[in-house]
Amino acid sequence: MLCAKGQLSIFAYAMKWYLYVIQKVKYVMKLQSGKSGVNIALPVSKGYRIIRFEDIVKCQAAGNYTTILLADGQEVSICKRLKDIQAMLPPSMFCRVHQSHLVNLERIEMWIRGQKNYLILSNNLQAPVSKANRKGLKSLFDENQI
Repeated sequence: MLCAKGQLSIFAYAMKWYLYVIQKVKYVMKLQSGKSGVNIALPVSKGYRIIRFEDIVKCQAAGNYTTILLADGQEVSICKRLKDIQAMLPPSMFCRVHQSHLVNLERIEMWIRGQKNYLILSNNLQAPVSKANRKGLKSLFDENQI
């Protein structure tokens, strides 16, 4: 049998654990809701910049930095790896076509195949297609998902 003091400590421990679990569930729900939204919040030098998914043409890696090229011609450079940016974007809308390039599928205008495989995107931007990613991209084209 526990004394009143012991029961209180068990109750306090249970409440602490409950609050911890609730906090983690809220965090996961926030991450999932971010993917289903229409915007992405990117950390820039003076705060955060909110960008609509459809305004992104491509993301290009340069080490631990990523340059995001927008439809209006602007470039946003942030201190995040391309892998981290890809995790924040909806996979149904974006495709990794190269080790250093992530493209918006809705912005692809043409795929030039041959010795040099590359995509022509809106604003006449180009993105190389690596050998490893050709099959996946071809299946998207064959299924008319683009």
